[in-house]
Amino acid sequence: MIKFALLGAGRIGKVHAQNLISSPDAALKYVVDLNLSAATELAKSVGAKTGSLEAALGDPDVVAVIIASATDTHAELIERSSAAGKAIFCEKPLDVDVARSRAALEAVERNKVPFFLAFNRRFDPDYRALHDALCSGAIGKPELILITSRDQEPPPKDYLQQSGSIFRHMTIHEIDLFRWLTKEEPIEVYATGGSFVYPGLNVGPDTAVVTLRSQSGIIGVINNSLRSSFGYDQRLEVQGERGMLAVDNPRRSQVLVADSTGQRSAGPQSSFIERFADAYRIELASFISALCAGKSMEPSGTDGLRASLIAECIEQAYQTRQPVSVPNVNNKRFAPNGESHVIYGTGH
Repeated sequence: MIKFALLGAGRIGKVHAQNLISSPDAALKYVVDLNLSAATELAKSVGAKTGSLEAALGDPDVVAVIIASATDTHAELIERSSAAGKAIFCEKPLDVDVARSRAALEAVERNKVPFFLAFNRRFDPDYRALHDALCSGAIGKPELILITSRDQEPPPKDYLQQSGSIFRHMTIHEIDLFRWLTKEEPIEVYATGGSFVYPGLNVGPDTAVVTLRSQSGIIGVINNSLRSSFGYDQRLEVQGERGMLAVDNPRRSQVLVADSTGQRSAGPQSSFIERFADAYRIELASFISALCAGKSMEPSGTDGLRASLIAECIEQAYQTRQPVSVPNVNNKRFAPNGESHVIYGTGH
């Protein structure tokens, strides 16, 4: 039985807590959050206890931690958890800054602890089935990958101010999806976007289109938006030399109503928690299974670092309105201009 400490009692923390207590191989001992009332409420609901970070990391019974806190706390919590010798399951991204992401991974490697980065799309049953069909050669070599990801409701302003740009907290999922499907790295990226939801908030675009090109010429087109009035919009299409693979939105209901006025059906599900419920359960089970078996973790920290680096290059492309070449992940200069973080002006 692997005992966990959960760091973060927000929406995704609650999802992981419920999945943990449903696992026959895991138990949740601590819930840690600066918001003590949120931590207490969640801990009470799942039979855990609250405690400080120091208490949780200092408890020898705790084998693993789940980092589900605010994005800008991830790097510090990775470093402190690895120094305590805990296996780590971390929500994406590693951090909003590539240099801090690299430093956190260096701590993981130095302390030799298992590390899993939670890119949940890889564990969605439909996306996995598409991935497996693509890898089997069902449509030949992929040529064009179209990815749509739009939130039904925009997150609060304070979330956006601490989570980095849309490219870091949202597009990063689709970046990893492109890498996972193609088994190739993007070598060039471009982005454009606009601010329609929070036009006065200086955090970059809330609606964006990103293009990626891999070494072999595969093209990826990602469109993201923080607002989709009709539901949580998640679609994937892969055009290949011999056909096409696609995953459409699951609907809230499969009932179709047809009458003299036309046809009506339910729209997409309403949130990421609902749409990717199976993925969250499967990814945590995968982490626990790998930890019990002593196997390597996938997605790895390197997957997270690579996605963060690509996201940073996309930010530069958005700022400069020019295509940007993606450097090698081992290049410590990170972005082509040597900067580790892009500061947005007011013109976009």
